[in-house]
Amino acid sequence: MLVRNLTALVAAICIGTMAATALPATAQEASPTPSRSSESFGDWSVDCTLAVTPAQDDGPQDAPRRVCEAVQVYSSTNNRAEIARLAFGRDAEDGAIVVAMRFIADVSFGSAPELADGTSALLAGSITRCTGGFCFAQFESGEDVAQLLLGAENPTIRYPVSSGQVLTIGVSTDGLTEALETLEARSQ
Repeated sequence: MLVRNLTALVAAICIGTMAATALPATAQEASPTPSRSSESFGDWSVDCTLAVTPAQDDGPQDAPRRVCEAVQVYSSTNNRAEIARLAFGRDAEDGAIVVAMRFIADVSFGSAPELADGTSALLAGSITRCTGGFCFAQFESGEDVAQLLLGAENPTIRYPVSSGQVLTIGVSTDGLTEALETLEARSQ
C-alpha cells in the first residue's frame, strides 16, 4: 500500500513539474508569495490570504495585500462541522489588533457574547452582523483580549442561542502567544 501511494505521489510530482515547465514565462515569474498559507501553533493557526481590492473606475488596481488571522476553530463533536471561529487580525486602516468571532446563526440578540474565565465575565463583545448561516461578533481591544485569555485559568467564550441557553466554548491558549507573534510578523 505504501509503495503504491509513493508511486502515485512521485507520478503527481512529475506531472506537476512537467505542467509547470510548460507554463508561459509570465506565469513562472509570479510572486513567490502564496495566495493562501496556514501555519499551526498548538491549538491555534495563522491563516494568510492574498486579498485583491477591486479596481475603481477611475484608477489602477491596488497590488494584492496579505491578510492574516490567528484563528482557533471550534467544531461540533457530532459531525465535526465548524460551529465557531475565534480570530485575531490587524485592522487595515490603523494596524490595531482586532478580535472577532464567527458562530452559527442560531444566536439570541438578548445579550452579548462575552469572554469569560469560568463563570466570571471578563469582556463583552457585540454582534455586528449575520449572513450566510453565520453571525459575527467583535471584541474591543485585541491586545486586552489576548492578555485576558492568557491570564485566565479557564478561558471561555459564551454566547446566547435562540433557545435561551448560553453556549460555552472552552478557549485553548496552547500556541496563542506563538500565533500572535507570527501574526505580527506576517502582517508587516
